[in-house]
Amino acid sequence: MEAEAERLVHEKAMRAERVRAGLEKMPVAPISCAELMEKYEAACQHLASIKIVRSQLRRWIAPHFGKKLVTQVTPADCEALMQKSRDAGQAETTTRVLYIRARHAFEYARKKLLVIERNPWAALSHPPLPRRSVTVLRPEQIAALIAAAGPWRPLLLVAILTGMRRGELAALRWEDIDWSAGANGVIHVRRSWGRDTTKGGKERVVPVHPQLRPELEAHQRKAGASQELVFPSSRSGGMRHSAWPATALLRNIAARAGVVLPERYTFHGLRKQFGSLVHQATGDLVATQRLLGHSTPQITAAVYLSTDVAHLEHQMGRFRLVAGEHTPSTQATVQVAPVREAAGNHPQLQGIPAMPALESAASDSRRDSAARPSPPGAAWRRTRCATGLPRPRWSACAPPRST
Repeated sequence: MEAEAERLVHEKAMRAERVRAGLEKMPVAPISCAELMEKYEAACQHLASIKIVRSQLRRWIAPHFGKKLVTQVTPADCEALMQKSRDAGQAETTTRVLYIRARHAFEYARKKLLVIERNPWAALSHPPLPRRSVTVLRPEQIAALIAAAGPWRPLLLVAILTGMRRGELAALRWEDIDWSAGANGVIHVRRSWGRDTTKGGKERVVPVHPQLRPELEAHQRKAGASQELVFPSSRSGGMRHSAWPATALLRNIAARAGVVLPERYTFHGLRKQFGSLVHQATGDLVATQRLLGHSTPQITAAVYLSTDVAHLEHQMGRFRLVAGEHTPSTQATVQVAPVREAAGNHPQLQGIPAMPALESAASDSRRDSAARPSPPGAAWRRTRCATGLPRPRWSACAPPRST
């Protein structure tokens, strides 16, 4: 018994030494899924979307797994949660967001709490991002909205020319605008509503558009030096509440301007308008993603870019099939091979010389090759092929060197 006790003490000491050296992880007692969701919710308090996270954890994820240990969760249990969301009539986008939230929670258990070695959600394929039809306003509609905005003109311009979210506009301060940076200044998007971070948890920089700077400078002079917020509440002078009805404000402006907004068009549509305008003007998807603050370009391409038929027609008109003439450098030129039988009386194919016949080209090639002198060693190669004799060494045929 004493020897067994000494062996256990020695193994415990050796394990502690390996843990201190970083060669082995410290063993942690498993926890239940309910405890995991509580710890994960506490770690997400800094997110601007904490209300949505709390609703997902308490309404869907925690009740589904219950008091089951985290180490006992299998991929089949995760798939059952996804199917439960679909059976409840949830949209595919909502089911996808639920998958991302649950996977992040178990990844938190793996990396931070060290209670599992493998995330059971990793065995499931990522739900595809559903394609949406993004509706954007026409240029004349945007001009009419800005003209009828009245005192809300700066807000509308900032929303269209920066792509900032509603909460980011409400939390924007004058100190976040650096007029000395860049050509026209930059806006540091740092916070959303009353939180010290944005929805994605990262700060981003948006350059000030040349048409936006004079509007913002005039708005700053009108607000005065004592005002910290760019768009404060008209009643309290402080930050607007998260229930700020910005969509109702946009619809009132559209009614005064005589603009019929598309169905289900919200204030967030101005952010999608900005993304579509930037991508159509530059064609740079990564730059559009960074300006919008998305985590991946796939989200920008699938959710925020519009398939504008007029823009596609303009891109299609940049190239054409041309034969026998040059086009401007901005257009791609595709040369059509001239064929006599297919040319007919086409005006663009007149005057193109016919291609020589294959037999004539072959005979000319043989005649040219016969007229050319044979390279050194060609005679020896022909002799070797005819007689089978080896080619003599050049040292035996070369004249003696003069001394």
